[in-house]
Amino acid sequence: MENKYIDRNYILDDEGNYLKIIGNQHDSESIVSYVKFYPSSYYNRYINGKPYGYNTFANRSFAILLPDQNRFKYSIYHGGVVTCTPRNKIDKIYDCREKLSQIWQERERYESTYVGSELIAFLSQIKNDIDFNYLGITASFLIDAFNEKSDIDLVCYGKNGFEMMSKVFKDYVTPYDGTNGISLYNRRMIYMSYTKYETLMKQEGRKLQGLTKNKNIHINCQCLWENAIDPLLNVEIYPIGEISCIAKICGDKDSIFSPALYDIEIASIIDGELNGVFNGFEKKITHLISYLGAYSCTFKEGEFVYIEGMLTSMKFEDGSIDYGIELSPWNTNKKYKAVLLN
Repeated sequence: MENKYIDRNYILDDEGNYLKIIGNQHDSESIVSYVKFYPSSYYNRYINGKPYGYNTFANRSFAILLPDQNRFKYSIYHGGVVTCTPRNKIDKIYDCREKLSQIWQERERYESTYVGSELIAFLSQIKNDIDFNYLGITASFLIDAFNEKSDIDLVCYGKNGFEMMSKVFKDYVTPYDGTNGISLYNRRMIYMSYTKYETLMKQEGRKLQGLTKNKNIHINCQCLWENAIDPLLNVEIYPIGEISCIAKICGDKDSIFSPALYDIEIASIIDGELNGVFNGFEKKITHLISYLGAYSCTFKEGEFVYIEGMLTSMKFEDGSIDYGIELSPWNTNKKYKAVLLN
C-alpha cells in the first residue's frame, strides 16, 4: 500500500481541521502535522460551505488543538514536542500529486476562478517541459480552499523534479527583484525574525518562487525528497539547549529538499545555555536541520551563517552520534532563524 503520510500532504481530522503533514517519519499512533484551516466563527473563507479560520504558524496549533492532550507528543524524529493527528482521528488524506492531476483533468472548472485561471495558464505553458509525475500542489489548492488572495503552492519531487522546475521558473515566472522585492520582503517578515533586506533577498532569490506573468500572483515550488526517502529517516533527534552561533556551510547537497540538511562547522559560539562550557565540543556540531521550507535551498557551501536554534544530539541507525542545530517550527519561546552573513 502506498504511503500517503508524507511531507506536505494534508489530513482532514474528525473535528473538521485540515492539517499539513511535516516530515516523512511518524510513529504507529499518530502523524506529525499542524493545523492550517480550522472551523471558526472568526473565518476568512468557506470550505464545503462551512466557515474556516486560517493558521500560518506551526506553534499556534498548540492553542488551536487545546484541550485535547492526544494532539501533543514528544517526537524523537522531530526533536521535541510537536502537534500531531492520532491515526484513529483521520478522516481523509489529500495527496499533492493526485490533486494536481485532478485539477488538470478538470481545468475548465478552475479556469472560472481568479487564481485558478492563472494556475491553469501556467500549467498550460509548462506542460511540454515537465513530467507531471514529479509535480504536485499543496496548501489551499490541495483542499479547494483557495480564494482570490491565494498563492499557488507547488511541490516537486527529487533531483529530476527540481531541475525541471528550475528551468520552468526561469522561463515562465517573473523573479522578485526591484519593486517586486519589497512585497516578498514584507511577506517573509511575517514568518521570520527581522533580517536585513539585501540579505533576505539574496537568500530568497535562490528558491523557486516569483510572480505569475499575467496577474502577478505569488507562485512557488518546494522540492521534496523523492519517494519520501530523506537523510533524517530513522534518525533520533534529542534537544539539548538553545544556542546562537556563526557557522560555515561545509556541504549543501541535501539542502534543496525539505526536510533540509546542511553540513556545518561552528566558527564562533555567541550565546546559549551551554555558553562557556563547550571546551572544544563545538567541533562536534556538524549539521543544520530545517523541517520547513523557509531554509531549504537557501545557503551555499563556503558561506557563513548566523544561527539561532536548538542544539540537538542525533542518533543514527548504526548507533553513531552526531550533533546539530535544529530550526524547530514548534518552538514557542521565539522564532529560530538562520541568516546569511556574506
